[in-house]
Amino acid sequence: MEKIFYSAATLRIFFLGTTLALLFSCLAATAYVGNDLSRTIAGYRISFRDYSWKGESGVIFQIFKNKRKLLERRGHSLFVFDIEKQGDSFGGQDNRLIKCADLTGDGIVDLVVQEWSGGAYCCYKYDIYSLGREFKHIWHHDAVYGHLNIICRAKKRAVLVVEDTTFCNFNSMAECGGAKPKVHLIWGKDSNFMSKSKARSKAKLEPSFCLDRAATISSARAAAGALEAATDNPDNSVLDPQTEIGAKHFIELIYGGQTAKALAKLDSLKPEQRRHYLRSFFETFRKSRFYFDVLAYNDNAAIAKMKMLAN
Repeated sequence: MEKIFYSAATLRIFFLGTTLALLFSCLAATAYVGNDLSRTIAGYRISFRDYSWKGESGVIFQIFKNKRKLLERRGHSLFVFDIEKQGDSFGGQDNRLIKCADLTGDGIVDLVVQEWSGGAYCCYKYDIYSLGREFKHIWHHDAVYGHLNIICRAKKRAVLVVEDTTFCNFNSMAECGGAKPKVHLIWGKDSNFMSKSKARSKAKLEPSFCLDRAATISSARAAAGALEAATDNPDNSVLDPQTEIGAKHFIELIYGGQTAKALAKLDSLKPEQRRHYLRSFFETFRKSRFYFDVLAYNDNAAIAKMKMLAN
């Protein structure tokens, strides 16, 4: 009988080849790309496909002009806003028509895309694309736990309303159960932001969605008033700034430009308690992308006193 001998190297190659073949066959078995769900908006083809690959699943989102692919994004969940359905749009589920609008006032339709990361404490990202003769990405916002709402007004610029979730865990008993003041944004030039440094002041002032001061103040004051109305007495212990509802009230007062009133809420605290509270507040506040905008319309003297008391 003829004897056949294999070297160690030959055996290693054999087993490696077998392993790779099994691996690729398993990947092929689990890989999946769904049907193309498309619709046309302002001459652009918007495409969604479900996919599964290497243990991950999600949505492939693409934008085409004629046969040219202009954009491809992949995420756990992506959908296009319908201004009539807002957060219930879920554009990747079928190929129904989606109603978009001109959000910047330039006569060009704008596409709002929401990305959701998934999970119990998911995060949201929003992007807006201009669908004119030239395809442009004009705005991005990391909303974290917040949501976006669009208010379209006849013969006026649209308003974007975003929840600032910077304080959602500030003095909160439940995860993300804290304050989420609503910030109103309109298309324009943010001269306040650009003036914060010499470098910015020399830069070209590009339009973007910027804080609408009057609308933001009105919204925050209404929210603070609602919290006060929900208690028997606005000065009682329910609105103590160290409680969850009291912290929400404190934040809404700040976003409503009522800094002096917010500061007075801390009079009942002992100096060390007040110092700790204000230190935590400013550490959190500085993380907000709207920090400078909100500071700009608040009482400088009250803010300065808060910072002094925090030291």
